[in-house]
Amino acid sequence: MNCLRRIKGLFALLVLSFGSAATPADSTHVLIVDLYVNHQRMGETFVLQDESGRFYVDESALLHWEISRPWPEPQQFSGVSYYGVHEFAGATAQLISRTMELRIFMPASLMPLRRMSMQNVDVDAQVEGYGAFMDYDLNWLNQGSISETSSYGLFRPVLFGPFGNISANVAYRDLSSSADARRLSVLELTYTRDDPERMRSLRVGDVYTTAPEMGRSLRIGGVQLATNFATRPTLITYPLPDFYGETAVPSALDIYINGRLSRSEDVQPGSFVLDNVPVMNGAGQMQVVATDALGRQQVFTQDFYLSTELLMQGLSDYSFTLGALRENFGLGNFRYGKLAGSATWRHGLSDNLTVEGHGEFTEDLAMIGSAMQYGIKAGGTVSTGLGFSDSDAGTGVRLQLGFRRLTGSMHYNIGVSGSTEDFSLVGSQQSQPKLQVVSSIGKNFYENGSLQLSVVHQGFYEKPERTIWSVDYSKRIFGSLSMSSYISYLDAQERDLSAGFRFFVSFGNNKSASANISTSRNGTGANAMIQRSMPMTSGYGYHLGIGKSDNSFVEAGGVAQNEYGVYSVDVRSNEYSGTAWQVGTRGSIAYMAGMTRASRQVEDAFAVVSVGSLEGVRVYSENIEIGRTNESGKVFVPGLRPYLSNRLRIEVDDIPLNARIGETSVDTAPFYKSGVVVNFDVQVTTNVVFRAVLPDGTPLPEGAVAIIYHTGEKFPVGMDGKLFLQGIDRSSEIEIRWSGSVCDIDVPYPSGSAVIAKLGDIVCEPRKD
Repeated sequence: MNCLRRIKGLFALLVLSFGSAATPADSTHVLIVDLYVNHQRMGETFVLQDESGRFYVDESALLHWEISRPWPEPQQFSGVSYYGVHEFAGATAQLISRTMELRIFMPASLMPLRRMSMQNVDVDAQVEGYGAFMDYDLNWLNQGSISETSSYGLFRPVLFGPFGNISANVAYRDLSSSADARRLSVLELTYTRDDPERMRSLRVGDVYTTAPEMGRSLRIGGVQLATNFATRPTLITYPLPDFYGETAVPSALDIYINGRLSRSEDVQPGSFVLDNVPVMNGAGQMQVVATDALGRQQVFTQDFYLSTELLMQGLSDYSFTLGALRENFGLGNFRYGKLAGSATWRHGLSDNLTVEGHGEFTEDLAMIGSAMQYGIKAGGTVSTGLGFSDSDAGTGVRLQLGFRRLTGSMHYNIGVSGSTEDFSLVGSQQSQPKLQVVSSIGKNFYENGSLQLSVVHQGFYEKPERTIWSVDYSKRIFGSLSMSSYISYLDAQERDLSAGFRFFVSFGNNKSASANISTSRNGTGANAMIQRSMPMTSGYGYHLGIGKSDNSFVEAGGVAQNEYGVYSVDVRSNEYSGTAWQVGTRGSIAYMAGMTRASRQVEDAFAVVSVGSLEGVRVYSENIEIGRTNESGKVFVPGLRPYLSNRLRIEVDDIPLNARIGETSVDTAPFYKSGVVVNFDVQVTTNVVFRAVLPDGTPLPEGAVAIIYHTGEKFPVGMDGKLFLQGIDRSSEIEIRWSGSVCDIDVPYPSGSAVIAKLGDIVCEPRKD
């Protein structure tokens, strides 16, 4: 092998020497070598070696290795530019003459910078056709003490399509003891059109405004245009740490967050940046372990502090609303009052600084304010806010300051705000606190539990001040048994000291038990409960509890779930009010793609899954069995997550052997409050076998080729004229060719459900040209 390479090198030298346009010194040699760059084999190639033993590579090699410019001045040889390896800072070249291997090392600084985003990839949201659904909650209550039955319900109808969706919340109650016994209340009626590409939503009707730092959320009937980050759920809006490192050879990166493996990536030689590494809120440490093909490791370490209060640099969050204040919510239908408007805009000026502006008004009040959140390098977030209002009461001012820090084992925060007596907010009937201080500190002792202390102080202009002190402690005692306790002291006009303990134990299989003991100025109470939680699929749950406070009580209940809904029964009996019964059901009725279905609650989105026309095929959502297809081959899948990838899968074992199957699982991302149709490509076909014979009964020769006209598929004829056709879905015309002869045959589509249908002898009529 080495001799052969030397012969190749000599031959290459002769070829390159003839007709060369320009050559360096006569002592330059042309070699064919097996080239390795940073331990990566690049294959055989030409290189030059000068009298000093230095090596030169051509321009195409540098381009292939992605060596960063600028490059040194080249040497010309046979019209080709060659570059000395020694002229690149830190680069080395070594020839192993025994094997004719040239091993070149290029430092990582010469390689390109490679950016690797750690964020998940979005799935395109789908909107298909028109449909409707309605979630409902119905309850009937019988109170033994007054021998009366009342009913109430909540209905949430939705109509959706490419235009967006129209949704409503409607409450119904029938209280026979009331003078106004029956009432139907329209709580909300809203048209929504989401725009995932621009991450925004247009809403018309009953809307809620964004709750800013210097204001409060308002319920308004009108028009709203607002950012909606929920349309891009994989987008992380707050700044995440970036990580910089470099490696000279291809390496595998293991990324550890606070000592736990978070993700693994492969990286090519050169400098690399890991963009937007997902980490937990608060302070922590990130380690990146780079392991090359030889098992050598480099460890990079970086501290970080993450705050979800901040916006990523360049990202904006806004909400603009104009309409009228909603009045008598839940009591009167479509009751609106004064003209009102609200505008909020937040922007990440940098990864450490987020600013906010807010304004709101009614006919007799206007308020403007600004706020800022700043992430400090030492770890923590400082926030400030200033607001001004002008109303009939006068001009008022509000100021607030805050600091928050969270580490792996400890957290603390303090917020101070104060308002002048004339400061007012839209929609608020109460004056703002003169001074409010909210502070807390917590410590995680790990196996010894966690402790938190908090203090809230409020001072008012027109009523006495109050202070609440509280201490909470929780600990896992052993196994699945845990305990939590609290002590709270209220210092106000009426002082009160309260305390409580809670014990919880899990038995597995969705079963658990808990007990609570509490005491305050109103007395001492205790209760205990054992329960079985309802599974995510069809099944049941129950609870049984006893307790004593101002009177003794016993309660019990059961809940069951199937593909059509959830059903519950509860009973509670105490010595004063007697026995009360409550029966309830909740579910949904939906329509799409010609299918009307009662199911469990849709909530946000659903899918109609079609599996050809096959009945009884199991369908899974995120590996949880949802149900089986009906006689039309369809099944309804509620509870999908809008704008996120939902994995839907069919059970292959339920598909007949004579069926053609495309994909057995698909990912779908429906719009909010809508449905999608998911079609699995499953076609039931039939396999047939028969004996192809000529009119005189002679079997067609072995090796003849049968061609199905409408598909073009080809099948060989076997011994004694036997022909096996796979995947026939109709009667088929077939052409058979052999040794220059051609005949035609009509193959009937068999009846029945046999996987392989035997058709006997079929005559193939010779074609007359």
